[in-house]
Amino acid sequence: MIKADIKGFFGHCKKKDLFFLAFLFIFPSLCFFYVDSRAIVRQGMNFWRAIAEGRFFEYYSVNLESQAAGEMNFAANYDMFMNLLNGIWQLPLYVIERIAGGDILASPFAKFWGLLQPVLYSFISGHQLILLAKTLGMAEERREKLYFLYMSGVFLIMPSCILGQLDVVGLCFLLAAVRALIEKKERRFLICAILAVQCKNFAIFVLLPVVLLTEKNVFRIMAKLLPPVAVLWLVGLPFSIADPAGVAAKNPRLWILADYMTRARVELFGFGVPVLFIFMGLVVMAAYYVSGKERREDWILYFAFLGMLPMLVFQHSHPQWMIYPYPFGLLLLCKKEKGFGKSVFFESVAGLSQLAAYLISFQFVFNSDNLKKTFFGTLFPDEVKRNVLERISDIVMDERYFNFWTLAFVPFVIWVAGMALFYCPALKLRKAEEEGWLDKNIGLLMHLRALGGFLLCNISVFLVFIRPFLKF
Repeated sequence: MIKADIKGFFGHCKKKDLFFLAFLFIFPSLCFFYVDSRAIVRQGMNFWRAIAEGRFFEYYSVNLESQAAGEMNFAANYDMFMNLLNGIWQLPLYVIERIAGGDILASPFAKFWGLLQPVLYSFISGHQLILLAKTLGMAEERREKLYFLYMSGVFLIMPSCILGQLDVVGLCFLLAAVRALIEKKERRFLICAILAVQCKNFAIFVLLPVVLLTEKNVFRIMAKLLPPVAVLWLVGLPFSIADPAGVAAKNPRLWILADYMTRARVELFGFGVPVLFIFMGLVVMAAYYVSGKERREDWILYFAFLGMLPMLVFQHSHPQWMIYPYPFGLLLLCKKEKGFGKSVFFESVAGLSQLAAYLISFQFVFNSDNLKKTFFGTLFPDEVKRNVLERISDIVMDERYFNFWTLAFVPFVIWVAGMALFYCPALKLRKAEEEGWLDKNIGLLMHLRALGGFLLCNISVFLVFIRPFLKF
């Protein structure tokens, strides 16, 4: 029975491809450890520290003390269900540190263990995606391609392995919630939606339009959308009462997000109106007024894909947020019967170009500072001192080059606009296509896509070795 379950969990692609995917995840986990990763791991360890000290409801203040001691760079900001899951994974590190003393995160082994958590949830999310594809009636051969595309994509590997973020945890529950909605399993949808929002509040931006699409009665809408928010508030209430100062430490991040959301404005009625809210309003209104009875599954995927996009495109957004529309966009692509190779090609260009833009705008996430004191940094301590990517970013962003580097964002924006137009279930703009060269060589294309993402994600690893051949 256990053997069958394991085979079902990992049997979504060929064995050789599974080993290749494992390498794509393990390699960066051995090389990178971003500053956020240290804080995330320490938050999980502090879950047990708060319990051991009899200060469970002062958890956030415990983390403030940890921050003041230099053990983490920012205050804890996850909600308690995510802290529980994080704590379960980090329990071995907490126990070892309590016994041995010192800072366990100085060890490359501890860093690697901490990064294995998002790796594990990445594979769980891939399994959830395949279950959703089965619900949609996708053929097995196409499901295999979907799994490989998803697991080898930069928008999964980058946030999970390079940044070490836990957005993928919430994505697991979000995918399960969308599947339950398609299957009309309301109780399961509600549970998964609550857990998804508990893990990461961004899930609400995906849930809002798909609920408005499938429910038109105000009371039924409220019955599906209010519980995730209410449970979030209720779970956090004891901590707010017992530890108001610690909980208040989460507020600055909310203020920063509010600043991001209102910074890009358009002049309307003589005032600057945030562009983000205009497009979010358009998505939500369209979801409510569209009748989702015909092609219901296609509409749900379509609005699940659109839900988070305004947050990504119309404000200063972080690379890890790309993970939210990513699986739903791939599902839309893989449901397409013909012209699949061309669709994957456009998605590949958009994704790799967007990653290249992040390498410039968020170079501090990818640069060699994050290689230090990892397994790679331990093997090559002198090489990681050469921060080549930071230098490249400074040169490219120099004003004399007119910010031409921002053109790297353009392919992704065009791809998103094309997806919104050509994959809209109400429009029939896609003519029947014959099988082309890309369709016949789709395996080669998918592996080239994976290889390109691997090279870009790990570019600092390779730059430290070619530094002697560069002119700076």
